[in-house]
Amino acid sequence: MLGALKLRNAMTYKPLKNPEDAYLIHLNEEWEVIYWCKKFNCSRDELTQAVEAAGNVPGEVKAYLLWKAANQQKAS
Repeated sequence: MLGALKLRNAMTYKPLKNPEDAYLIHLNEEWEVIYWCKKFNCSRDELTQAVEAAGNVPGEVKAYLLWKAANQQKAS
C-alpha cells in the first residue's frame, strides 16, 4: 500500500515552472526564457542581450532593459 502511494505521488509530481523566488535567470531553460520575456515584456533576443550585458540577476536585467528603452526614446 505504501509503495503504491509513493508511486502515485511520484507520477503526479510537477516541477516548479514559475521562478518567482529565483535569484538568477537561466537562458538554457526554455520555460524560464518564456517566463522572463513575459515578465519584462521583451523579446528573446532582448533578454539574451540584457543577460549578456548585465548578468543573470533579474533586477539588473530589468534595470538594463529600462535603461536601454530610455536611451532608444532619447535617440528618436
